[in-house]
Amino acid sequence: MVKLKGTAREVGKLFAEVAEKSISELAVSFKPPADFRERLNKLVEIVEDVAPHWLEEGEAICQTVGIDFQFFLAYNLPSVKEGCTSFIALTTQDGFPILHKNRDFAIEKQAFFIKKIGDFYKFIGGASHLDMGVAYFLNEAGLAGACNTGSYCGLNPSSGLLDRHILRLIAERASDKKEALELVKEIQGKGYLSTEGEGRGFILLLLDKEGGMVIEYTPKELSWEEAKEGVLIRSNCFLLLNNEKEDLSSQHRLQRAQQILGGKKMLTLQDIWEAAKDREGSYPICNKHTVSAFTVTLSPLIPSLSLTFAFPGPPDRAIPFPMALSSEETPEVLLKGDYWVNPTEEEDFDGKEDNPISS
Repeated sequence: MVKLKGTAREVGKLFAEVAEKSISELAVSFKPPADFRERLNKLVEIVEDVAPHWLEEGEAICQTVGIDFQFFLAYNLPSVKEGCTSFIALTTQDGFPILHKNRDFAIEKQAFFIKKIGDFYKFIGGASHLDMGVAYFLNEAGLAGACNTGSYCGLNPSSGLLDRHILRLIAERASDKKEALELVKEIQGKGYLSTEGEGRGFILLLLDKEGGMVIEYTPKELSWEEAKEGVLIRSNCFLLLNNEKEDLSSQHRLQRAQQILGGKKMLTLQDIWEAAKDREGSYPICNKHTVSAFTVTLSPLIPSLSLTFAFPGPPDRAIPFPMALSSEETPEVLLKGDYWVNPTEEEDFDGKEDNPISS
């Protein structure tokens, strides 16, 4: 077991010592954009303003493993790697609301961890081994979240923050979804937001004891909705902001999730996992780009009783590892990615998906 608690440098060094092999493998395989070095100054300037401890953590990781810190930063520039399908079930049989995300991403090992740096909130989260941000989280205040790439918005990517970075800011600093919303507005007001690699905006799904929230945003626009009952579902198309371009994969996955979950009055964890594992149709929810999944069952009254399930691979094939918010230690195998299941090694796919950003 590994206790990722302390200063940013201490946490980064320990993370790198444990996951050195996975970090090195990713660093070797990663191909940064040709102009990445000239784009890093702005990213560093932004991170220094909003979360300088991320740079300290990243420097410690790179020094420990022996990789170029600029490659680490380049990994956090916009790309075409991410899609995803996420749900929030607010009306459940046991009264514990559920957040779940299928992460569709580049084919890379995924790390899961419990992290506590300085005075920031402790959180359970996960992402790729070179990511400054997180793809999903549950923090000790009882706030859970997930991020999806959103619709095409006609704005070119910059060197600003991506959804994974915003989600980590929320995990470390927000105690509820309203604080999270104000944080997104603050970062947008500073002009610090980017779009994803193909000029797409972002979607955040947030859950606290009061209910669920969906935030759709671009560097210039932002809209949100709240709910206290039912189910909130998002793939990669905006439902509140305008869509600049049709995305068949996203529309199909959204419709399929609505078909599975929408007609049920009282949802269970098994209902959520049934949707997460679904491979029906040409653009399935669980597909050859689904590199991980993450589930939160939230205890509204006592957050420390909340539980997460980490799937290191597609949820129909990976083992769900329980991780309790009351714990401070991460299993080494989850940090290293030792049990990660490569989704492309599935025997047969009937799907047409050929672009991770659209799935």
